[in-house]
Formats: sequence, structure tokens, C-alpha cells
Amino acid sequence: SDISAKLLEQKQQAETDAKFKAFVDQGDLANTAAKYQDAVTAYAQAIALKNDPIVQQKLDAAQSKLGELSAEQEVNSKYTAAITAANALRDQSKHAEAIAKYEEASTLKPAESYPKTEIEKIQLSIQNEAKNGQVASLLAEGIQLFTAKDYTSSKVKFESALGLDPTNTVAKGKLKEIEDALSALAAN
Repeated sequence: SDISAKLLEQKQQAETDAKFKAFVDQGDLANTAAKYQDAVTAYAQAIALKNDPIVQQKLDAAQSKLGELSAEQEVNSKYTAAITAANALRDQSKHAEAIAKYEEASTLKPAESYPKTEIEKIQLSIQNEAKNGQVASLLAEGIQLFTAKDYTSSKVKFESALGLDPTNTVAKGKLKEIEDALSALAAN
């Protein structure tokens, strides 16, 4: 009876050792495939059967990788949300808010060039809008002065508009009209 108890104990130990090895092998495969959650589960099951320091190290490493992966996914998620919000704000011409969101995204992933490029585009757009506003204002003043037959002051306004926007056809046309008007006055 002592012998059969001993044999039974050895058989159970062999089964436990086999299960332990199977869990460790399963954990190693999962770990190699970067399936860290599966690796953690398998290593934990192995340790529940037999406390082994090498398997404990593997478990700790897999848990660490899982944490890093989770943190990386969180950063990716926040980055994507910031970019999506920034794009929407940019499309609504809410420049300051869009720039703030692009800066947030850039802080999350400093190596990404997209947010920086979009900030530069928005800043250029703001400068162009300001320049276009100045050109429109100069054209309006120039036309008003032209209508009042103040050709000299009108000419200055149209030349200033051309200085900001060298391709402006309205300013070019009005300068030609001023030349014609001054020539007609000189002829009389």
C-alpha cells in the first residue's frame, strides 16, 4: 500500500510537471508572437502549479511588455483623437483651436511631422487672409479716391495693393485707368 501511494504520487507529479511544461511552452509561444496577455495567462497557470523563478521572470517580462503596449495604445488613441479634432477645427476655419489640437498631438508624438505641417499651413493661411484683407481695403480706398478724381492718392493705394499681391488684376486695371485719365488731363 505504501508502494502504490508512492507510485500514485509519482504519477501525479509527472502529470503536474507535464502540465507545467505545457503552460510554459504555451507562454513562450505567445510571448514570441507578441501575444503578451496570452503569455501572462499561461505563465501564471504554470506558476500556480509550481513556483519557478525563471517562469516568474518570464511572467514579469510579459506583464511589463503588456503594460508598454497598453501605454502605447493609449498614446496612439489620444494622438488620433487630437488629430481628428484638429482636422475638424481646421476645416471650420477655427484656426487657434486647430493649432492647439495639433500642438497637443505633436506633444504626444513629437516625431510625427503631420501636426507640424498642418500648423504651418494654418499660419500661412492666416497670413494670406490678413494680406487679402489688406489688399481688399487698399482696393476699396483706391476706388473711392479714383471716383473722387484724386488720381495721385488713388495711384498710391493701387500700387500698395500690387506690392502685397503682384498679380492683382483690379489694381493693374485701375492703374491703367489712372494713366489714361492723367494723360487725358495733360492733353487738355
